[in-house]
Amino acid sequence: NQDQFARKLNEKPSLLRRIETGRAKPTVKLAKKIEEAYKIKLLQKGDMIEGSIQRDKYMKKSIRTSLGDIAFIKKKK
Repeated sequence: NQDQFARKLNEKPSLLRRIETGRAKPTVKLAKKIEEAYKIKLLQKGDMIEGSIQRDKYMKKSIRTSLGDIAFIKKKK
């Protein structure tokens, strides 16, 4: 669940909730933590410019990608 995910990343659950709902943007540092913890690739060379995630059409306010858009969450019944 989100609390376990946050503990594993040493982040606050509230931050992950804000990212998931699109109210916050993940930092490159957080993306790297997720990559290391889960042995997955999230960032590409073009994604990083001077330590921040490149702001492209997907990062504009009207069109945002959140953690919820790329993660599959198991819902309780």
